[in-house]
Amino acid sequence: MSKNTLLIIAFVLLLIPYPLISFGTVGDVDALWWLGLAALVVGGLIPPVTRYLFDEDDEDGDEGEFIKGTEQT
Repeated sequence: MSKNTLLIIAFVLLLIPYPLISFGTVGDVDALWWLGLAALVVGGLIPPVTRYLFDEDDEDGDEGEFIKGTEQT
């Protein structure tokens, strides 16, 4: 599975919980509320995990600090 696919899944998992939590709270359906909360947590954890799983070429961790090709003065 590619990094982009996982990030799309994370995005969907971050969009779905809000109506689930809302309907679970208003309709007093605990299972729906917990399902929404679980989807929110899983969707929030996928991006940081993919950053470390798919980032083999950045060994020192500072690739994002400077634009490539420029030097710090």
